[in-house]
Amino acid sequence: MATSYRMEIQGLGNVLKRLTQKDKEIKKNIIGEFEFASSNIENEAKRRCHVDTGRLKASIKAELKRKYRSGKLNTIDVIVGSDVPYAIYMERYDPYLYPAMEMYRPQLLNRLAGVLGR
Repeated sequence: MATSYRMEIQGLGNVLKRLTQKDKEIKKNIIGEFEFASSNIENEAKRRCHVDTGRLKASIKAELKRKYRSGKLNTIDVIVGSDVPYAIYMERYDPYLYPAMEMYRPQLLNRLAGVLGR
């Protein structure tokens, strides 16, 4: 994506490494929380963006990137952005991506704490 923001939760890799085979349900729930957050962030960014022709709004996408180390899930990144060339200028003029990401960061952290029983 030409213009995007990435959200990384520090320490999540260590938690994921410690999960054993019997903890597959917890790992599944963690991934589910990231999917839920990425969908909410995408929708909020679309709600916040300036609309003239609708091209920018239609181009906003959120995705999860899973990174593995030694065959085990180590990091999950939420990436939200747009591939239209003028997206960066619109983000600078009237921010829509970063505020959407920051709006859902606390909710994601709280939901992850709930999954982990903290």
